[in-house]
Amino acid sequence: MIRMRSTDSASSGNWAIAKLPGLKAADCDRLQGCGIKTTYQLLNQTRKPQGAEDLAAKLKISSHYVKKWAVLADLARIPGVGYQYCGLVLHCGVVSPQQLGQTQIQRFYPQLMRLCVSATRQTTVCPSRGDVVSWIQAAQCVKPLN
Repeated sequence: MIRMRSTDSASSGNWAIAKLPGLKAADCDRLQGCGIKTTYQLLNQTRKPQGAEDLAAKLKISSHYVKKWAVLADLARIPGVGYQYCGLVLHCGVVSPQQLGQTQIQRFYPQLMRLCVSATRQTTVCPSRGDVVSWIQAAQCVKPLN
């Protein structure tokens, strides 16, 4: 079980479920109806593949969505990435903190910048190279989920 700390804290990596990118209000309401209000609660529920399948069945949606939300919640545990950048990291093809921790900045940063600029049409909202280096270093310290 993932140890619960305060929600909406950059230091804890535990965020209100509504903060995850791509979740519709109706999805948040249904998750909350199942007792899932935070990203850590979602991760606890979906740690095992059967947990994701069971939650999807309760929500009456494809398990694909539940698994994607779980990946976003896992990436949001990385200090500096949080809910603000977990979607961007996922869209670059990174699906876990461990994978990000093994990523080479020389390949990853240009890809991340292309995606960020194409999505926002500006470079000022994109993370700096130094920020991304710190994400990679922080990801190396994030314990895998069991």
